Amino acid sequence: MFRRVIVRTPVDTGRARANWQCSIGAPATGTTEATDKSGSATIEAMAKTTAQAKAGDVIYLANSLPYIRRLEYGWSKQAPAGMVRVTVGEFQQAIDKALKG
Repeated sequence: MFRRVIVRTPVDTGRARANWQCSIGAPATGTTEATDKSGSATIEAMAKTTAQAKAGDVIYLANSLPYIRRLEYGWSKQAPAGMVRVTVGEFQQAIDKALKG
């Protein structure tokens, strides 16, 4: 799911993608000046963090950029339906399908 959110994030400079931060136990609240147009460095960092999780841990994906909410709600023509909402919808569909099958 996290990978899909990152890849769906609209790209201008790549800063919005680079600011998806994965953490365990509490959401990250800071921002970075880094850019990541492809999303590969951000996905790699997310994978390293999730690999450290143990059973029962809560894993967060957070983006604290002041304009990320606008991106989620259609500010960019690249992702008019958002990133998180679309991914969460797909996840629920996958769960429903798995439960039926």
